[in-house]
Amino acid sequence: MCFVCNQPIVRGGAGLRGKFYHNEHFVCSEPTCNRSLRGIVCFEKDDQLYCERDYHEKFKALGKTFHRIHFFCSHCGENFGPEDRFREYDGKAYCEEDYAMLFAQRTVLTAEGFYDYNGEPFCEFHYYQKGSNICDACRKPIIGRCVVAIDKKFHPMHFVCSFCQTNLDGQGYKERNAKPYCGSCYIKLFC
Repeated sequence: MCFVCNQPIVRGGAGLRGKFYHNEHFVCSEPTCNRSLRGIVCFEKDDQLYCERDYHEKFKALGKTFHRIHFFCSHCGENFGPEDRFREYDGKAYCEEDYAMLFAQRTVLTAEGFYDYNGEPFCEFHYYQKGSNICDACRKPIIGRCVVAIDKKFHPMHFVCSFCQTNLDGQGYKERNAKPYCGSCYIKLFC
């Protein structure tokens, strides 16, 4: 069945990502293009087909084209999904939460809502940042128990093997290039 017209494909046709099309429907969705996609690099986004040129023109961010796994928040490192919104600052992409925390107008601190550090008021994040209690993995404040290893601090659940992602809290670990590894991954990779 053709994905576009829902009619049977009797002869010929083309397929992409498990969807099938009549030849006349296997074309770029950009109205000014509408070229056949047979035999050329093409992309699908939101059930629409695009030739390589139009896809990269239409879905650029920060004036560049990214593989999905390489497009992430410059602060927290979380990847942006196809529907995620991001904010730009100084040529870098930030998730809405981190952009607000880093660059938005600062919050007025009330008597009940601030932390004192050397006689100065700070919000919770910056208070813990001043005391260097920020998790190296997630960049969020560490409140409570903390793992200190390889000259860094981590939430216990974020101290993981750099290769297999096994939690290393309370376990032995090996270090290589300032990264922690579980014993078996260290042996596999470096011995």
